[in-house]
Amino acid sequence: IIQATFHPLLTPSQTLPSALVPALLRRFTTSEGYRLYPDVLPFFHFLRLQRESQAHSKPSSISSQWPWHQTIVGVITNSDDRVPSILESLGLTVSALRFGLPTLGSHSAPGDEDVDFVALSYDVGEEKPHHLVFDAAKELLRTRLELEPREVEEEFGLLHVGDDMEKDVLGARNAGWGSVLLDREEVYANNTEVTNGSVKRIVDLIELRDWRP
Repeated sequence: IIQATFHPLLTPSQTLPSALVPALLRRFTTSEGYRLYPDVLPFFHFLRLQRESQAHSKPSSISSQWPWHQTIVGVITNSDDRVPSILESLGLTVSALRFGLPTLGSHSAPGDEDVDFVALSYDVGEEKPHHLVFDAAKELLRTRLELEPREVEEEFGLLHVGDDMEKDVLGARNAGWGSVLLDREEVYANNTEVTNGSVKRIVDLIELRDWRP
């Protein structure tokens, strides 16, 4: 793909530098090619604290700051298998659980890592907003907690947070999930569905602390 991308830019006498392809692959497989928004790590730190508290609390106890008995975090993305290593290079801990890959019983307990599973379009064979991507994420949640399908529906609220109205918000909604629009650049501030309240909009992840269904 890299060679095909650059080929039209070369003259007949030119060739790609031999170091270019490995350098680009290295750059875009690690934190070298990406940056985190400043709200990401503080939010995951907040989640770690809440999940640690959940692990030591009675089921009947509810925190006013985060009133959920158990929180499972997944990444649902239209991307390829570089995503887990990129996230780890950016400072997050990521479970090896992925859709379509064998589970050997070696993955850690839920909540031990920042990201409990990764649902990639690369593995599913479809991209958001297709419902199969969200169905795959639900199956990963079921696998992670060793639940029956009905237990996922009965015991968990499914919430997808993303920055694209069609792929994330409407895709999740059509798959039976709740959704929150993450609008850091305030692109959708005057969108009709936002202004009339049918779409919940936030401008940074920290605002999720106040989210309620």
